[in-house]
Amino acid sequence: MKKVLLLLAVILFVASCKSKITPIGLVTTGNPGQHAYLLLEVDGCKVYRFEDGNRDVYFTTCKGQVSYKYTTRSGKTSITHHVDSLTEELPSTHE
Repeated sequence: MKKVLLLLAVILFVASCKSKITPIGLVTTGNPGQHAYLLLEVDGCKVYRFEDGNRDVYFTTCKGQVSYKYTTRSGKTSITHHVDSLTEELPSTHE
């Protein structure tokens, strides 16, 4: 549980930074022209970034589990959604 909380803290920190972290690897996807960038790895958990339109999306993988957060706004109210899901192993990274 401590690892998950630490990883979430890292993701929130990364998402709040204005400058982008230099990726350590590139993951190819099944979508031509779309890439995911490997940003860091801690205790077997990997943090990735990909671009969706004009915004960066960060996600993590930990032993086959993927989780991510996103925020929606309605007027003055913001709601943060946390999504956990199981996934297949991601493709290997290319440096």
